[in-house]
This record gives sequence, C-alpha cells and structure tokens, in this order.
Amino acid sequence: MDLNHFETRVHEELTRTLANLHDTKTLLSQPVVKSSDCCDNADQVQQQYQLNTIITRLNARLKALNIAKVKLINEEYGYCQECGDDIEPARLVFDVTSTHCITCQTKKEMSQHLYAH
Repeated sequence: MDLNHFETRVHEELTRTLANLHDTKTLLSQPVVKSSDCCDNADQVQQQYQLNTIITRLNARLKALNIAKVKLINEEYGYCQECGDDIEPARLVFDVTSTHCITCQTKKEMSQHLYAH
C-alpha cells in the first residue's frame, strides 16, 4: 500500500478542514443584527445553530484526521483497530480516517443497531 498517497491526502484534508473551520467560526463571530421581525430573529438563531453544528462536525473530522496522521507517523496506519488485520485499500481511499476493516465495522454497526432499539 502506498502510504505516501495517504499522507498527502490526510495533509490536504487537514488543510481544507482547518480552513473550513476558520471560515465557519468567522461567520459565527459576526454580530447578530436585532430585528423587529420575529422571523428574521428566528432565521438568525437557526443559522447560528447550524454553524455550531458544522463546527462540531469539523472538529470531529479534525480529530479523526489527526489520529490518522499520528498512525501514519507511527507506521500503524491501515490496520484495523479491532482485529489488527489490514483495512481494505478501497476503504481507505474512500475515507482516509477509517479505523476498522469491513468485517469489524459491520459487527460494530450491527451491535450498535441492536442496542439502539
């Protein structure tokens, strides 16, 4: 497996995610304009909620990307966190932050699904 390719992808996505996080925080920091129209105020509250949700998701993605970066540095990248087998390259191409092979991820999701009901 070509780890240089994944190092590049992780670095590029980290850069993009940090830029998106900065831009979103900039939008969130803009002053709220008070309006006599309750619909305008509701729109602003909804937009702030959405921006906070986006920030939470971007922070989670940054955490996953940083974990992938550390695994690349420590030569632990591409191995299933559960069973230790290789994670399928196509899975890593799809998501460079994948931490489980398909078999273990399926078991994990099935277990979560069973306990969710």
